[in-house]
Amino acid sequence: MSGSDLTHERIGRVLVGVSVLTGIGLSPVSPWFLLISAGTALNLAISGITDRCPVRSLLLRMGFPGERDLGRAESLTLAGEVPAPVRAARLLRAKARRRATVN
Repeated sequence: MSGSDLTHERIGRVLVGVSVLTGIGLSPVSPWFLLISAGTALNLAISGITDRCPVRSLLLRMGFPGERDLGRAESLTLAGEVPAPVRAARLLRAKARRRATVN
């Protein structure tokens, strides 16, 4: 898997790590910064129980595919096909890039 194959699972893990480290790193400034880490832990616990995560939903709406989508895409690409979810995600990212360059 190359660095360009960012999936919502990988991005979510990075965001969790960064938010926990930020909360712990800023706690000497004010103990209130530990609420960042506590909020992240609470979100992880709730998403583990309910299998729903707001960050995951946001990343999916932004067009990041899941790891299963990429695995399916790799196997189908060998057969000459690209699955619809991956095709749609690529189109959304291309639109976002075009919008970013126009503005």
